[in-house]
Amino acid sequence: MVEDDGISPDNAELADDPEVATAIESTEDPGATSAALEESSAEEAPASDQPDVPEPTPPVSEPAPWGVEVDAASQVCYAMSHNRVPVVRRLKVRNETAGSAKQLTVRVHSEWAIGDRPPTKDVTVVVDAPAPGGAIEMDMAQVKLDDVAVAKLEEAVPASLIFDLSDDAGNTQRTEFPFRVFARNQWLKSPALAAITVAFVQP
Repeated sequence: MVEDDGISPDNAELADDPEVATAIESTEDPGATSAALEESSAEEAPASDQPDVPEPTPPVSEPAPWGVEVDAASQVCYAMSHNRVPVVRRLKVRNETAGSAKQLTVRVHSEWAIGDRPPTKDVTVVVDAPAPGGAIEMDMAQVKLDDVAVAKLEEAVPASLIFDLSDDAGNTQRTEFPFRVFARNQWLKSPALAAITVAFVQP
């Protein structure tokens, strides 16, 4: 006689089946489990004790002591050198923040990348400095091309006119203006230079 223990053989086999057992064990709500894990992670995460670092402030550039305006040729050629035509015609300097400077020194020179001899002659002038907010204009016709430097130039090259300003109050400033130097056998198509160009190309 077989005793009835209340569990059918079929149910016993199902309980012993690992796949069924796994399915039976996975009856918890997955959403509740994820929420519990997230809550646990939030509790375990240590609070940051580092203060917020503000973004760096960009430096404020100081205004230039002198305002510089230049009336100069943006393109030059050997014909201008041959006929002594100035590269810089006039220079205007305004006292922006130079204060009560009494004497102003202006040096005009140039640079290019093809040799040690610059394309223009070096010129330095010393003048009375303008009062704060005032300006002076200077005739700079002495700034001309250097014949020797440009005589054998075979192709057009870029160059820079450099204006170095210094005063007796200790202010210094450099301002650069780009210009282009044409080759010896190149001429500028400019009505202002038509007469000297014709004279230059004639035998």
